Amino acid sequence: MVRPRMILTKLKETKAKNSQLNQNLHDYDDKFQRTSAKLFIVIGLIIAGTFYSQASILNFFQTQTQQQIDEKNLQNKQKSIEEGQLLLKKHLNKEKK
Repeated sequence: MVRPRMILTKLKETKAKNSQLNQNLHDYDDKFQRTSAKLFIVIGLIIAGTFYSQASILNFFQTQTQQQIDEKNLQNKQKSIEEGQLLLKKHLNKEKK
């Protein structure tokens, strides 16, 4: 025969176990949320790093291309100046004669 005190004791034990299991569940849920947040941040940083490195590479090539254009323009200007000086010398030589 089951005594009421036994039932009450078993009920209290079960309630204590359920309370402990609920606490464990909340602890694991908190850990999962923190881990998920950290993972989200890490993934975001990886994506941001990827875009930054791609932008850096593009900027490098743009800078290189711009430097090449500037060098070519400078060479063309120097060539024009030299041609102008030659024409001026020829003109001055013609005037002297």
